[in-house]
Amino acid sequence: MSSGSAGSSVVRPVEGTGVLRSHRGPETVINPERRPGGATAPALPAGAGSALVSSVVRVLFPPEDGDGGATFDAERGVQLGHFSIVERIRSGGMGAVFRAVDTRLNRVVALKVLPPALSRDPLIVQRFKNEAQSAAQLDHENIARVFYVGEEQGLHFIAFEYITGTNIRELIQQQGRLPVADAVNFALQMASALVHTSAQGVVHRDIKPSNIIITPGGRAKLVDLGLARKENRDEEAADLTMAGTTLGTFDYISPEQARDPRTADVRSDIYSLGCTLYHMLTGAPPYPEGTVLQKLLQHQGDEAPDPAQKNPAVPENLSIVVRKMMAKDPRRRYQNAEQLIRDMMLVAGAMGLRSVSPEGLVWLSAGGKRPSFFDRHLAWMATAAALLLIVGYLEYLGQGSAARFSPMPGVSEGRSPNTDDSARLKPEPSATGSREEGDPSPTRP
Repeated sequence: MSSGSAGSSVVRPVEGTGVLRSHRGPETVINPERRPGGATAPALPAGAGSALVSSVVRVLFPPEDGDGGATFDAERGVQLGHFSIVERIRSGGMGAVFRAVDTRLNRVVALKVLPPALSRDPLIVQRFKNEAQSAAQLDHENIARVFYVGEEQGLHFIAFEYITGTNIRELIQQQGRLPVADAVNFALQMASALVHTSAQGVVHRDIKPSNIIITPGGRAKLVDLGLARKENRDEEAADLTMAGTTLGTFDYISPEQARDPRTADVRSDIYSLGCTLYHMLTGAPPYPEGTVLQKLLQHQGDEAPDPAQKNPAVPENLSIVVRKMMAKDPRRRYQNAEQLIRDMMLVAGAMGLRSVSPEGLVWLSAGGKRPSFFDRHLAWMATAAALLLIVGYLEYLGQGSAARFSPMPGVSEGRSPNTDDSARLKPEPSATGSREEGDPSPTRP
């Protein structure tokens, strides 16, 4: 489920009533100091168009202190375009989120609807549309996908992927702090999401525990691109962020984003992810005490705190990574999410953790073209050919040596080859009885 801008975002039906009650979390701050009233538009003037006071609007946005967890009959239903609304999941300053059914595709979606009061503010309406456009450019397993954007009866809405799970903020509330292995796993998945957002030129600008939902299978999903912007400087006009504006959540906002959100880039998202990782490891934000101004000053000036001081189970190499993510000077941080993934993978390896998520997500792509069969087996083929040549050559030499030293035909082994010839050439005894060679006796007359 894609959450709204404020509060937590758990998506799990409650048995019996089907009503989802969520706990409010740290508000996403949208405070244009040069526009009175911040992001809240002025009240509707008397005699506003009937579209904004229709029965659908009254049901979806009841008066203040009304039923904040209403359920709706999808059969008879409250219809908004081709979406049949089932229940309100939660409400926030920048919109309400409903569980709805897409009647055309017959699938459940999370419908984020801009309140009627804010729909009268052209800048907020344009920011809402920018959120849909930014989300539509993203297609990643760790980011909630957008399916549709529309307007009906004066209400602007976005249909997001419906995600069942629990956000990290509620996990921390339940457990006090997360196991180190889980924190590393979720942070790695978010770093993978940042690789994708950065490649598409999108800066999230509101990464925090309540905007990360963990599915039952262990997948971490980044939601709520309500503050996202394009990094392309040619689109500054479309950013709608004025000087003197503060965008973000004070517990997780980077120093440069607090000064001017228009300068935020992927390094700002890495800072916010570092604060979120610190929160997972310790059970508290980096600067939990003090007023809003004091928190902003601590983000600006204080050195990044060491999570190992609050949680001795945090290894030193992970503590170094967290503090580098939260470096005050963006130039001292990881310059891109790929660098962060590299170091986080080393930490995971040192801890003996698997390098993939429970659902089989690979952190680092293989890259490059797959080599051909010949290229893959060239080494052993060349070795085998060389061995065959050597064996053949030795066999050839062996045959030549045997030919030179073999006996002559007809000669028995062990006899001299000239024995018979010597016998034939030996002189016969003379008739005169001359002595043989070596005979000591004299010749008789």
